[in-house]
Amino acid sequence: MMAGRGLRKKLWPLAWAAGTLLYLGIMLVLGANDFGRVHREYREAGQRLLPERVEEEARRELIALCQRQGELRGQRAAADSCLAQPAAEIKARAAEVAERLTEARKRAGRKLVLFYVSFLFFFLLLPPGLLYLLALCLRRMLSAVTAGKGGPGKPIS
Repeated sequence: MMAGRGLRKKLWPLAWAAGTLLYLGIMLVLGANDFGRVHREYREAGQRLLPERVEEEARRELIALCQRQGELRGQRAAADSCLAQPAAEIKARAAEVAERLTEARKRAGRKLVLFYVSFLFFFLLLPPGLLYLLALCLRRMLSAVTAGKGGPGKPIS
């Protein structure tokens, strides 16, 4: 009987470790789509900062602004008049767009870090840690009950 107890004492930490590794693997597989989504958003935010894309976005904004101003004045702005924008105006708008996109890239970086930290804590570390503490408490309570220490008037030590 004593040999069986010693073996159980040695096996339960191994069983817990194996279960924890299985749990971690399952959580990583289930979270792969979210990892991919967050990385894709960060990568796309970086690609939008390329100079040609910034200039294209600035040109698009200026064209849209020109067309809106024409509609507000009650005129239908000619497509050619809005397409031809001065280079200085494009450069000024490109600087504004680059600043806005840089802030978007920083936000995407913060979102990436926050996602990793929260996933690590809430899904990878917290559940196995709580289960381990629960197992320790149950083991202590069961060992006290089987040893006859606890009772209606006796505290468990």
